[in-house]
Amino acid sequence: MEDYQDIYLDPPRANLFFNPVPRRGFRLVSFGDMIPIDDVAMFPGSVPGCYVVAVERGKKYTKEFAEMLKKPSLQKFNTPLLLPVGGFEKVRIIFYHKYSDKDGVPLFSQFSKLETDEDILQFACKYGQLKKQKEEFEIDSDKRDYFAEYFLESLQFWKSEISLVKQALTIWSSLEAREPVHQYLKPEGDKVLFFISGENSGKRVTLKAIQNESKTETVKRGLAQFIDQKMLEYPATVAHGVEERKIRGGETVKIPYSSFIRPTSLISAIWLQISQSFFKDGERDIIARRCFLTGDFFAESAMRQRNAEPFKGQYYSIRGMRNFQRQKNRRIEAAAEGKEVKPDRKGVMQFLVDFDAIGEPVAEIVKAQKKTHPQK
Repeated sequence: MEDYQDIYLDPPRANLFFNPVPRRGFRLVSFGDMIPIDDVAMFPGSVPGCYVVAVERGKKYTKEFAEMLKKPSLQKFNTPLLLPVGGFEKVRIIFYHKYSDKDGVPLFSQFSKLETDEDILQFACKYGQLKKQKEEFEIDSDKRDYFAEYFLESLQFWKSEISLVKQALTIWSSLEAREPVHQYLKPEGDKVLFFISGENSGKRVTLKAIQNESKTETVKRGLAQFIDQKMLEYPATVAHGVEERKIRGGETVKIPYSSFIRPTSLISAIWLQISQSFFKDGERDIIARRCFLTGDFFAESAMRQRNAEPFKGQYYSIRGMRNFQRQKNRRIEAAAEGKEVKPDRKGVMQFLVDFDAIGEPVAEIVKAQKKTHPQK
């Protein structure tokens, strides 16, 4: 038999992921709400007069429990549920050589910036549910007052994952900026506890204490182990398929049987992109890096690496640097006119770096001086 063991020597690096998106988006409902089946069916009127009951995933429905959650004292435990409306009729491509939006903002960064319930609904409308479930409906023929239980994701689950992603990015940013990170550690005998906590949830990682290791390196180990835990919680699998790739001259060629990493869910895709960006083991379009100017994350393909001191070797977004130079030039022009630009103006991009930290654009200074003091 022919030996094929040497065909795939390199690990799969490109990501491939599809997620169903409901036809009419999402709306919030409560545990126990009776929903007309027409609201969630792809073809309205196909099952007239029937209902589904909204149930949080992982919980069993009873009328008594649903009524109990409606009491004012227990309302805080009755988290809203995301109801997909109109059935799933299309598939959203999240990972297939495009891993960020048109501005280069990666998927995990978009997710971390969700603040309000409406933000979460809009994101879900665009990318779908966080987790997949083999069977959404559970029909009980003994219960005649409704058609089936419909298992839904809770808003609290979304907020917990958003909180953890946000905190992970905060710690990662502190490491990149060489800021103090000792607050995330607590020594305990021959071990060190690494804490990552957000607004709605928190995790603890136990690390072996290493003598003379810096706190920065310990935190880096803790964050790496936490990311590994999230990938075990929301795993990815390997798939193979034909890949189309553009070559020099614009021609498209097909590469047969490329290896792909296939996230098993949307939340798996989010943590996978964080993992590949943190460990730098993904392709250039997958990896996102932190912009030293703004602290935001962007796809590496939408960034440049600085060649001069200071900040040599650090990455910046092209758009961020253009805005930085534009604002700096505005200040130079204002100074030449004897004016001053107010800092922290509303709606204007803010930077972590002082305008004086990066060398003056000499051509712009001359231009400003000529504009203010034209030659006679």
